[in-house]
Amino acid sequence: MTKPMTNLLTCAVALLVVHAASLCECQSFGQSTGSQLESSVLPEVKQRALFNADTTPFRLDFNALPATSKVDNAAAIQLQGDKAGFPLLSTLPNSGSAVFLTALKPCGIILPHIHQRANEIYTILSGTMTCGISEENGGRQDLTFETNPGQAFIVPQGLLHFNHNQQCTPLVFTQTFNNADPGSINVVGALAALSGTAGASIQASNVTAGSSPQKAFALDQACLARCGFPSSGAPFPPEGAPAYYPKPASASANASASASASASASANATASSG
Repeated sequence: MTKPMTNLLTCAVALLVVHAASLCECQSFGQSTGSQLESSVLPEVKQRALFNADTTPFRLDFNALPATSKVDNAAAIQLQGDKAGFPLLSTLPNSGSAVFLTALKPCGIILPHIHQRANEIYTILSGTMTCGISEENGGRQDLTFETNPGQAFIVPQGLLHFNHNQQCTPLVFTQTFNNADPGSINVVGALAALSGTAGASIQASNVTAGSSPQKAFALDQACLARCGFPSSGAPFPPEGAPAYYPKPASASANASASASASASASANATASSG
């Protein structure tokens, strides 16, 4: 047998050995992960069944989201229905989906940011949103306009944009993404971190963002003064707010505690009567 042929056979045998080892590793992985691996190859209808134990599996209740999926600060309340809050959304075709219910309080701002894994559509429910978007180099980089109820603001994946409520009343809207994990890069916070000034107060045009978590939200101080609100922000929700307004985290917690207390009292009463 010639030397080239011997080398070829040696390589072939080595590849077979590696392939066999990989198969063993995969089988071992499958055995160790059990149902997780099995669910990854299930049809969508069976995947969805894994996440829905109630009688209304296709209805999403934003106010029932866990605390980790709720943002509640002086500028906004945001109920984040992504794959963490609504696992069902990760079973949808392609990359899944996500939907947020957000209220920008009077004079609140969502600072410039990008979503690196998804397109985004803002649908206005009440109020007026001042929108800003910047295209890539060579495109339009200073587009600002208003979006009202019955209208939507479309943000292609990866484009820088911001949202501003310049009104003295709340701005309520939904945010829909074509990815269960859209991701977000908050530019102000990222720039501060890169320049070694993380935690520093960044001020421009009467906007203070120094205390905002991850520099994602801010308050327009000139707007607050014009509306007669304190610099710490406006009260929320206002009197007579519609039922679809996102509820503050404290209100949801109080409601859950009240429900638990009522259930406990009812159980005690039943036990006493028995």
